[in-house]
Amino acid sequence: MNMTLDNYNSTEFIQSSSIIKQSNTHPIDTNNIDNVFNITSCIIITFMFSLIVIFSIFGNILVMWIILNNRRMRTITNCFLFNLSAADLLTIFQIIPNVYYVLQNDWIFGIAYCKFSQFFTSFNIAISVFTFIAISSDRYTAIMFPLRPRSKLKTVICAIVAIWLISFAIGLPGLIVATVYPKNLSNLQNIVNSTDLLVVVKQISVNSPDQYVSNDCILNWSSEWSEAYDYTLFVLMYVLPLIILATTYIPISIHLWFHRGLGEVTRAQAQNVQSKRRAVKMLCAVMLIFAICWLPYQLFFILLQLSPTIKSSHSLPIIFICCYWLAMSNSMYNPIIYVLMNKIKQKYKACFYHQLLVCDVIKGLLKRNLSSFVNKLKHIPLN
Repeated sequence: MNMTLDNYNSTEFIQSSSIIKQSNTHPIDTNNIDNVFNITSCIIITFMFSLIVIFSIFGNILVMWIILNNRRMRTITNCFLFNLSAADLLTIFQIIPNVYYVLQNDWIFGIAYCKFSQFFTSFNIAISVFTFIAISSDRYTAIMFPLRPRSKLKTVICAIVAIWLISFAIGLPGLIVATVYPKNLSNLQNIVNSTDLLVVVKQISVNSPDQYVSNDCILNWSSEWSEAYDYTLFVLMYVLPLIILATTYIPISIHLWFHRGLGEVTRAQAQNVQSKRRAVKMLCAVMLIFAICWLPYQLFFILLQLSPTIKSSHSLPIIFICCYWLAMSNSMYNPIIYVLMNKIKQKYKACFYHQLLVCDVIKGLLKRNLSSFVNKLKHIPLN
């Protein structure tokens, strides 16, 4: 079925990146973007996001490696933290293209990666949120009902698989309706429907055959669907999880810090309580950092829905890139929290010293072999 441009409002196709929330009805005025991000600001922004990529890769891979290579670390909570690190690693695959998109005001990565990026925007958040809920549920059961049997590893694996499947379903709309549109719609004559996906046919006018048309990666649906999807994600991925986490960790904290058991408390029991307190502190810190990092990003799009007049603001791209950096930086904070507030600190140190030892051994072997090689060269006759 052929569809003409008369069916669309051209303002709906102005800049709306995969990270500028998934809709063609959330435009940022592209005329402002070109004026805001000069060379200096682009260098600074690229450097700041590069820090996220580097620290996220190093920290999360190290966490996953420690958990995999230490049997004592393979607890239920750490299995979920392993899953959280895996989700954090996935975020780096969308940072680089999305930052380029915002700075250069052009999507050059094709329709396939556009769909991938739109999908992972919601997919990654969902994995983190549902993992937090799973951890809080496990901690609540273990601390408030200590006599109940603990979850087995098989149950934890099933829970993680369920988290990924549900998260996939939440991100699916982005995978289905995401597409790439050129910004200069005046040079387009028609849009055709091919294999159930809207494909843009770029037909440059005869008067300007060499004209380059920059593109936008957007979700192609109505403003009503966009508004419903945005509010649903805000409630489902932010408000509701925080309420659930509060209803679990507040009773846990009251029980650990204010509850006094009957009889004399042994030293082993006191150490057990202290260990649980440290674990709860660490988990609360991880979730609090998550809530702080993602709050400006979530509110950014709610404000766009409530006040459409701010969409053409000259400072809006700067505000967005700051919100996006803060949200993405969450992926590098968790390993730091684990080190500062958990016994994984010793594992990090052991891993670090082990790497230094390996490097020293390798350097010693290379030095010894090089010395032996030089001595052999000295004894080779020249004739």
